[in-house]
Amino acid sequence: ISLLQMETLVSSQVTKVLPSIKTICVLGGSKLVASSQNIDIVSQLVRELGKQKINLLYGGTSLTFFGSLLLAGKGFDIEVKSVLPFHKTPSKVLKDSTSLMLSNSIYDCTMLMVNHSDAFIILPGGYETLMTMFTIASWADMKLHNKPIGLLNSHHIFNGFI
Repeated sequence: ISLLQMETLVSSQVTKVLPSIKTICVLGGSKLVASSQNIDIVSQLVRELGKQKINLLYGGTSLTFFGSLLLAGKGFDIEVKSVLPFHKTPSKVLKDSTSLMLSNSIYDCTMLMVNHSDAFIILPGGYETLMTMFTIASWADMKLHNKPIGLLNSHHIFNGFI
């Protein structure tokens, strides 16, 4: 995906439902190789969401690749919330997020993400990202929520799912 394609995706698709979207949960993991192309894609996403004053929610710590990039959203005067399971060590807690929610389990972490966001953007990640993606999609299929779920198909990673 090019930056132009990403800008078009964010500008044309997300803005169609913007009136109802105040917070987007961005899922992705540190398993993604931190290539310059991936950094550019995620930075563009954060800039586009920030321009629209859409708050960010994500699961992560200051040590994750996406954790540091999502903090860029603070430059747009938006709220950046972090959710993580309680078992993560205190030294890994993201100190720069505007709020931090701790949960007892990965399941509870996913519940917090669903309860505190209006839509989801799934970025490439590892097994935990895939597990959360399938959980959120399953809950939507069971009509437990009706929030939009988007895949950022960087490097065609999600081709098998779409």
